Amino acid sequence: MKQTDQFPGLSATMCLVMGFLSSFAMGSVISAIYGKFFIDAGMSPLEANLPNVFFYIFTFLLEIPTGIIADMIGKKRACFLAAFIYSIGLAVYAASTTVFSAAIAEIILAVGAAFNTGVLTVWIDESLKLRGFSEARRNKMRINVEIIGLIGHMVAVLLGSYLYSYSIHLPFLVGSILSGGMSLFIIFKTKDYEEMVPLQRKPWREHYQDALDHGKRAASIIIHSKILILITLSGSLAMLANQPMNMQWQVALKIEPHYLGATFLLFIGSQALGKQIAKRMLHANHRTLEIINIGVGISMIAIILLSTYWIFFIIINQTLREIFRTLRSQMLINNIHDPKIKATTISVISSFQMVIGCIGLLVSGYLANTFSYAVAWIAFGGLAIVLSLSLMFKK
Repeated sequence: MKQTDQFPGLSATMCLVMGFLSSFAMGSVISAIYGKFFIDAGMSPLEANLPNVFFYIFTFLLEIPTGIIADMIGKKRACFLAAFIYSIGLAVYAASTTVFSAAIAEIILAVGAAFNTGVLTVWIDESLKLRGFSEARRNKMRINVEIIGLIGHMVAVLLGSYLYSYSIHLPFLVGSILSGGMSLFIIFKTKDYEEMVPLQRKPWREHYQDALDHGKRAASIIIHSKILILITLSGSLAMLANQPMNMQWQVALKIEPHYLGATFLLFIGSQALGKQIAKRMLHANHRTLEIINIGVGISMIAIILLSTYWIFFIIINQTLREIFRTLRSQMLINNIHDPKIKATTISVISSFQMVIGCIGLLVSGYLANTFSYAVAWIAFGGLAIVLSLSLMFKK
């Protein structure tokens, strides 16, 4: 697809294409089999969570530096680096046989994921703004991009589940090839709204000072914005509460391998429903996020206690989680007004949430290993309810 118009950045059509590719090619082939891969490799529930802990630690360490670099080098270069590095990480995973090698792969993936945080969203938003799209139209376009992304995610999940039936490592190898292909597409088929300005030729000390200034400005924006603080706390709570389900659903629900893909499609369908509902909630405030988190916590507990109806409560859980993600993303974009440090600010927020996610992984893995998966899910669901209620009434 060739862009021939005179405007900088991504066209509306290319925004949709990038939305599809970012979901299809950036590791989605391993989504349905990820948690089961570790258990099938002979790890305990706690050991199964350990490689992902490395991912969170290094994502936390790299979120701010990579966000700063993304603001300096342009969003196109940042997206290219994310896809290329992701390809390397998945290739290492394809050859992994131990917790140690899986941890190395997760560290590489963390670098790619850190570059990817918020960058495509900002690239799309600023490109559309230059093309005269109003805020309302940009919000709707972002949701359309995410819906297209869900379609890409769905295709990749089915592919990954099919490949897993042949070899537990094959989805990672194919995922590496897809990510590498996306990196080439970005280089040759897209345009940066910043017109791909060359890197500034300055001493490293000056680059470091620029990075420090970016970080300070982003931190100042967050600290002086009550709404950004509340959005950050809500997102951190969601990151914490969702860890047991993220890593344990395949095993906790005792789903047979050949049903993993179909079950994950149920997740994706619920997420698509959530995005459609979110379209009608674009003016929601932070209290809406807390109400959604409470619903997520209740549904987690219900999946365990009313296991006969787990499919019904899974649909509710995934729908609510997607409404939350969509509204949170929109609120962040709309409340960070300086495009030059928008990616940095999002990275600062994400880095804090990575720490919370890491804690969630360790604690949920410990509870599942020491007691049971049911205890882990009920404990984290209850925590989501209690903390969301406390946040709801903060002024």
